[in-house]
Amino acid sequence: MPSRRTGVYTGRIVVRLAPDVVHLLEARARARNPRLPDLTSLTMVGESLGRDEVAAFFHAHQDFTSFASIRGTRAAVIVDREDRARTSPFPPLHSLLAYFVVDPRRTLKQAQVDRVLAELNAFPEIDLAYREGGLRDPFTWSVTPADPMITEQGYLADAPQGIGVNSVAVWGDDFDGTGIGFIDLERGWTLAHQDLPRAVTQPQPMFNVNDPSDPDHGTAVLGIVLGRPGGAAGVNGIAPNATFLGVVSRTAAVNVDEWDVVAAIAAAMDSLQAGDVLLIEVEMATGYPVEVDDAILTALRLSAGNDIIVVEAAGNGTGFKGRDLDKVLRKTAASASENNRLKGYPVREADRTLDRDNGGALFIDSGAILVSSCRSSVTSGHTHRRTGSGGFGSRVDCYAWGDGVATAGYGDYVGSAQAKNKRYTDTFNGTSAAAAIIAGAAILVQQMAERLTARRLTPTAMRALLSTAKGTDVIGTQDSKKIGVMPDLAALATHLSGA
Repeated sequence: MPSRRTGVYTGRIVVRLAPDVVHLLEARARARNPRLPDLTSLTMVGESLGRDEVAAFFHAHQDFTSFASIRGTRAAVIVDREDRARTSPFPPLHSLLAYFVVDPRRTLKQAQVDRVLAELNAFPEIDLAYREGGLRDPFTWSVTPADPMITEQGYLADAPQGIGVNSVAVWGDDFDGTGIGFIDLERGWTLAHQDLPRAVTQPQPMFNVNDPSDPDHGTAVLGIVLGRPGGAAGVNGIAPNATFLGVVSRTAAVNVDEWDVVAAIAAAMDSLQAGDVLLIEVEMATGYPVEVDDAILTALRLSAGNDIIVVEAAGNGTGFKGRDLDKVLRKTAASASENNRLKGYPVREADRTLDRDNGGALFIDSGAILVSSCRSSVTSGHTHRRTGSGGFGSRVDCYAWGDGVATAGYGDYVGSAQAKNKRYTDTFNGTSAAAAIIAGAAILVQQMAERLTARRLTPTAMRALLSTAKGTDVIGTQDSKKIGVMPDLAALATHLSGA
């Protein structure tokens, strides 16, 4: 497997084909002709569609590899999903068929990539080419463990301390996630942990590989959402009876790099139904949410357009300093110096912003629920403060605990067993923990809606409930530290019942 890269640029290039080329790819997909295979590389695109200059470029650079971003999912399936999304609040801005990855690293150094970018962006067949930004898990940091564990799951407690799961109105009324599907996207898990659902645990992810170098992060996330105590010191998941459909990994197999988020999202959609929940536990290496990437934004938007509830980490910034997302712009070529400072955002695209309040047409909604993190301690004002690392801004929808979260994995909990399937922590933190808590909350709210109103919530309706209704405000300098509210599930159960 290639060595892991943690920088802001992976060394690869993302290409988005021009609309007229994409229309031809869509026509091939709609024909469903077995003699017309999907075009899985830019060389095939050039040769099969008569785009001679593109074909000549890749023949001249045979050391460059290229592949479709949706590898693993048939083009006809993507076209069907995009057709369904056209009547949703999130119609496709671009087709996922348009995106390809070019890898020139065998022959080019990073400093030489600007020339290739210029050549690619000059082709009329290419709408946009940009440096692929590096990814990372929403990071966690070490905290001195506390004891005992069972008292550490304060995020389950009534508001304002927690999200109100352990209440008569929620767990006491058997809202436990039953019937709602769930998939986690990141890179590594201990799927045989004693607190994870036994009957549905899969030995491998539904897509890509289980990265053995980082099993604890995913284990902790699944413990928060699905945990069922399998030992004396087990962890209680928020939605322990949700339908665990499996996991999808961004880490690809040997000889293919691990920045495979678009294809992983497309694969997850194969198993998710409308109203099910997809959790995105990955962020850009710069500390921004992954939707700042053009291809990933398109994939997230397609998920929401097919009524899948997507929960996305807002990112942990850098150096424990949270990013002000209202100041994020993906720049045009005319702002090359700014683009260089931002390290790898698209260079031939209208300016876009994550400022939902003031961005106007420059703000593009991914449809995902964006989650920041708070300190677990309750203030004298009966609320919480944002963690120093959590992203903030008008794009953030809600928040949850970002420190001292007790769950499965790691083994830093006092008395935790050495066997990896029996390890626990009470120091999980950051937007990793917060996003997992909100994913669990979304599962329970969806179950409430299905039982109490006989219908499932759309992504828009779910986000409205979790972000603007019945939640705990955060305190601080609100204008510059906006992270929404922490949902109160007990209050939401009463709200949905009409009581």
